[in-house]
Order: sequence, then structure tokens, then C-alpha cells
Amino acid sequence: MSRVLVVAVGNPLRGDDAIGPLIARHLAATSDEDSMEVVSCRQLTPELAENIAEAQRVIFVDAAVDVPPGQIRWAAVQAGTGTCGTFSHQITPSLLLSYAKSLFSKCPDAIQISIGGASFDFCEGLSAEAQAGYQELVRSLDELCLNRSQASPLRENAGA
Repeated sequence: MSRVLVVAVGNPLRGDDAIGPLIARHLAATSDEDSMEVVSCRQLTPELAENIAEAQRVIFVDAAVDVPPGQIRWAAVQAGTGTCGTFSHQITPSLLLSYAKSLFSKCPDAIQISIGGASFDFCEGLSAEAQAGYQELVRSLDELCLNRSQASPLRENAGA
């Protein structure tokens, strides 16, 4: 069983939407495979529920349009009671936790980390704002995951 599962979401060909895949690449290169599993995907899918059920902690990472560019938002994720809509883009971290709970009787602690993006145009590379947020997030994740810290940034950023 993986201690930490990181689900990094994004499209590397859409500017700041590449945050997720870049975080996944960093963690895959620097983490201990026995304590962490890293999954990079363009969107969340129901199949992730099994991986989620096998983890002790899940960290969802994605770019966001509703967060100021470069700013990082940490939010606890709870299993939700909503249903999935017609399109797969409507699958949320909360819904995936619900699937893991109902299908596998397991629901790990989960955090959603969103970095505000400035540009989601068809291009490669991050905006300056997103790059700054990315560097800050890498430092935080290294502390949280790689150093086996039990402290959650949610406690540190509770007022943010």
C-alpha cells in the first residue's frame, strides 16, 4: 500500500495547466517508490478510485482559474455525496473519494492543491506567476511527502 498517492492533473500543452504534470515529473524523479505513488493524468477518471482506496493520504494537484495567478490554495477534501454528470470533466476529487469509500470501503485523508494560472493558451511552459507558485509548491511537497512530515500545510495556511 502506498503511503501517499499524488494525483497530478493537467495538460502540458495548455500553458499553466502543465502544473500537475510538472509536479508529477518532479516527484517521480525524487520520491521513494515504496512510500509514494504518482499518477499524472489530463483529467480525473473513475478508475482512480482503486488507487485512492489503497493510499493512506491522497494529494490532488491541479491548476485553477478561480485562484489568483501564482497563488496556492490548499483545501481538505471529503467524500462527497454528489453524482457524476454526463461528462468525465465533472468528476471531482470528492466524488473519487466517495467511489473509493463505496466500492472499497476505504477513504483516505485527502488534500487538493490548486495553483492559480495566468495563461491556459495552447503553448508549452508556465507563466512567470505560475512558475513562482510551482517553485513554492515543490518546496512544500518535498517537506510534506519526501521528508515524511506528518504536519499538514492546511494547518499552516488555515487563514489563507
